[in-house]
Amino acid sequence: MSAENPPTYNFNGIDFNPGFYTEATTVGSGISQGEADNRYLIKIQPDTSDSIQTFTQGIQTYSGAIEAVGGNILTNSGNITTNSGDVISTLGTVRGRFCNITLYGTIPTLYSDAIDARVSSSSLTLGQNQIDGLLNIGNNANRTATINISTGATTTANIVNIGNDTTNNQTLNLNSKTINVGNATVVSAINIISPSTFTGTAIFNGLCTASRINTSTAGTAVFDTNVVCPKFNGGVLSTNTLTIADVQVSGITDICCNSLRSGNINISNTSNVAHNIIIGNDTSNNQTLNLNSKTINVGNATATTTITLNKPLNPAYLVISNISAIGGTTSNSPGATACSSGTAVTVASVANVPFGVYQVFYQIKYTITVASIPFTEQRVGLCNTINAINSVYNQIESLENQAITRPVGSYSITGSGIWVNNVTPALSTAYLNVRNTFTVGTLSADATLRIVRIG
Repeated sequence: MSAENPPTYNFNGIDFNPGFYTEATTVGSGISQGEADNRYLIKIQPDTSDSIQTFTQGIQTYSGAIEAVGGNILTNSGNITTNSGDVISTLGTVRGRFCNITLYGTIPTLYSDAIDARVSSSSLTLGQNQIDGLLNIGNNANRTATINISTGATTTANIVNIGNDTTNNQTLNLNSKTINVGNATVVSAINIISPSTFTGTAIFNGLCTASRINTSTAGTAVFDTNVVCPKFNGGVLSTNTLTIADVQVSGITDICCNSLRSGNINISNTSNVAHNIIIGNDTSNNQTLNLNSKTINVGNATATTTITLNKPLNPAYLVISNISAIGGTTSNSPGATACSSGTAVTVASVANVPFGVYQVFYQIKYTITVASIPFTEQRVGLCNTINAINSVYNQIESLENQAITRPVGSYSITGSGIWVNNVTPALSTAYLNVRNTFTVGTLSADATLRIVRIG
């Protein structure tokens, strides 16, 4: 059937039927225009040469399909275009070399079990011209199968890029209920270069290195192996809460437990705003806080610090023979020391006493020989100088200046008091000194000095 006018001349032996040039209107009277459109291919544009009858300018169908069963639909430089139909290759390949495959329609769909580049070294681009429309991949509401991206690369290192790393205008939303990053059975490194915010549950199964990891108010990050990150934050907002290990129940949480650690572990040591640091549950009797360090410093020696104990202090240790710790005790009993009238003499001492508060006890056993001694002065003092009553620590002193005579034999005096050692140097010596004034007789003192640190 043709749209051209019938010829006006005849050939010998050939009769022309004008009916071939008339569109059929009734069934059985010939082929209609619509039937021809559905049954035959139409060239989109005339060929450049009438003598070369090919389809180099394209193939057009009005409502049917271009289908190759077991073969290929191939263009070298043209386009495969459908306005409302399908491009179908049941067992073959739809391949365009240096061309476009364009689909039009309300919801155009390209059905294929595989879309691939022309050769292994060619680039395959999806959505290159798209600007405002959505690019949907595998978002059927009933999907149950896995969506794999670059899962076949096993021997050659390659990079899978998502997003533009040179712009700040993109947001990558991972909205799945559970997000696994890394392979739990293979050691993998997870590098987070810029701050990342998680609003769901993020599970990191590999080594995670990051400049900063943020979680939103409802976000959770679960790490199955090592995380190398100089900063964790509760989110991009300073008011967000950061929760660590609130899912963990019976497992151990190790923080800074490297056996070679030499650096400090700081907790809220830069804030100048009043706030609380809470460790433990104050409504439970089932928790025990163990501070196992060899030395535990509470408060700052150069600043005024208040330490409040709201519960009884229950020391569970044996007596400590070291006054560097509260509860520690030490004593000195050097033996008998001769005493001369009117001269101060040290009868016991304790060295290297640090700053602190101490309970002091002393006992002095005097022994008189030869004859009775008439005393006019008997003085005992805790001093900071050997053999001298020139500086008394906090008035820990006993003075008896009445005339009294003691017979030959022994007698004892005792005393106690609170001593606050705040005298430089930090490690000082406490001397128990005595001075007795008498006229005749021989006197010796056998003393014991004991101090207990109480603060």
